[in-house]
Amino acid sequence: MKTEETETEETETEERERQRQRRPRQTGSVKERETHTQTERQRQRDRETERQRDRGSSSSSSSSSSSSSSSSSSSSSSSSSGNGSSSSSSGNSRCSSNSSSSNDSSSNCIAARIAAAAIAAAPPIAATAGGGPAATVAAAVAAAAIAAAATAAAAIAAATLRETSKEEYKGDRSKARGDSTESRGDRRRQDREKRQKKKRQKEKRQNEKRQRQKKKRQRQKKKKRQNKEGKRQSKERKRQKEKRQRQKEKRQRQKEKRQRRKEKRQRQKKKRQRQKEKRQRQKKKRQRQKE
Repeated sequence: MKTEETETEETETEERERQRQRRPRQTGSVKERETHTQTERQRQRDRETERQRDRGSSSSSSSSSSSSSSSSSSSSSSSSSGNGSSSSSSGNSRCSSNSSSSNDSSSNCIAARIAAAAIAAAPPIAATAGGGPAATVAAAVAAAAIAAAATAAAAIAAATLRETSKEEYKGDRSKARGDSTESRGDRRRQDREKRQKKKRQKEKRQNEKRQRQKKKRQRQKKKKRQNKEGKRQSKERKRQKEKRQRQKEKRQRQKEKRQRRKEKRQRQKKKRQRQKEKRQRQKKKRQRQKE
């Protein structure tokens, strides 16, 4: 019993160590973490004490029922002879070989011991009664009563063992799953931290997305403004070019006009020169005629 308790404590210690290593790093000051660790250890010790107390009560009840059955079987085997002693001894050997397999088999062993003791006790009762039909009937009634009591005791022992095994299974399963109050609190805190972390990451992604969209709109606005300015400048350059072309054409027309005036003046000058020469010739002609 002490060896099993020692192994159980070592297994629970290793499980707590693994859970502590799997648990994320605690936040807060060193004093708060130490207080939390001490509180958790105290609660774990309280739970282990309750579990050992329940286990001890169940084991004591099962041991008392087995001891009573074994004492009744031993008394019946000592008072009986022949088939009764052989059946009880064989039942005990089978129970001793099967009792280490499971809780149900141990409860069945208890029932088998009590039933064997009741069956073995029937012939001695008939023998002590002096034989006869009435003694046989009394022995049968007594054997039936003993068998009924044995069946009831076996049923109670089996139910107790099943409940104990169920509680131990639940405890082992919850311990393996880390389903204690502290671990549930840790899981809730971890889930809350995960949700907050996801929320912060989502907000960060949304802020980055908004920043990218804002920069994109600014670039588009700048590009649109530049395009508008470029179109305006292009239109202004085209207008200036057309203006220069018109001015050039105007200067060309003025130049041609001046050229035409100059040619006209030259023609008029030549005409006047010819007229002057003509008058001089006429004058000379008249003078010759006069002479």
